[in-house]
Amino acid sequence: MTRKPLQNLFKAALTMAFLAPATAQAIAYECSYTRYCAEDRACSPSTLTITIDRAPEGAPEAYAMTTRGRTLPVREIVDPSYESRAYISALEFNTLHLLTVFQNGSSRYTSHTPVAGSQSQNFLGTCVVTG
Repeated sequence: MTRKPLQNLFKAALTMAFLAPATAQAIAYECSYTRYCAEDRACSPSTLTITIDRAPEGAPEAYAMTTRGRTLPVREIVDPSYESRAYISALEFNTLHLLTVFQNGSSRYTSHTPVAGSQSQNFLGTCVVTG
């Protein structure tokens, strides 16, 4: 086999591993965010909390993200090399939600929304496993 087909095969395998649903045991999180940063403004304190739970029905990667009394369906993506997990929503009300939990428990939550023009809101904090 020549080098080019091997490279293409390797790239395809990496892509499939990244996009494949998590097959490990479902994990639930309680996340607390203490810093809020938006666009070019200075960061400020935050008291935002988010829970991530396994969706009651659906595919293995289906989860539910709940914050401020609102629940959104999200998809879990796992990086098995680093044991990091990301949860991403579909576009809902013209907003995208992305929450990442790193191996050490640190977390970042970001929403992209067209409030007052295009805006990215970022929250920094930690998550603990609850289930």
